[in-house]
Amino acid sequence: PTTQHSCAGIFTFTDVTSQFLLKKASLRGLSDSEAKKRDAQPLDLVHSVKFGVLFGGMWAGPLFHTFFNCVYFMPVPVRIFFQCITVDPLNIPVCMFTQNWLKGGADMEAAKEAATIVQDNFVSVYKRALSILPFGHVCMNFLVPVQYRTLWTSCQAYCWNTHLCFSMGGSSCEE
Repeated sequence: PTTQHSCAGIFTFTDVTSQFLLKKASLRGLSDSEAKKRDAQPLDLVHSVKFGVLFGGMWAGPLFHTFFNCVYFMPVPVRIFFQCITVDPLNIPVCMFTQNWLKGGADMEAAKEAATIVQDNFVSVYKRALSILPFGHVCMNFLVPVQYRTLWTSCQAYCWNTHLCFSMGGSSCEE
């Protein structure tokens, strides 16, 4: 339960951070009065908590915990390889789907639209992930004690998923 709770908290904060960054980015180029008006609008914390619970608490936390328990005795290069071909490809589309589904109203139509966005963008997002995430996996496997690996992965995922949620702010994952 601790893993699910910490992941739910981390991913709630991921969404809050991406909303904050999107809000600040949308203020660029506006007049001072319009910028103040938009800046006064609150962040959607209900959306953030839903994202944190659904994605972090019910998906990422159990996924990370189960993965690390299963691969603990494997040689490090094999662990890193499996993390890049199992955990990352499972994490990315679920994050993309959950974010877009919640943004679209969390109904069946939003689910179809979110699935289309995942289908259209998964390969390019996964390629970006492969250029960044393996470095974190290497650091984790050589530097982080096993009891802190879920926390490390959650913190690394916080950075990656903040980027992912931020890039989906305009309804697409493309940069």
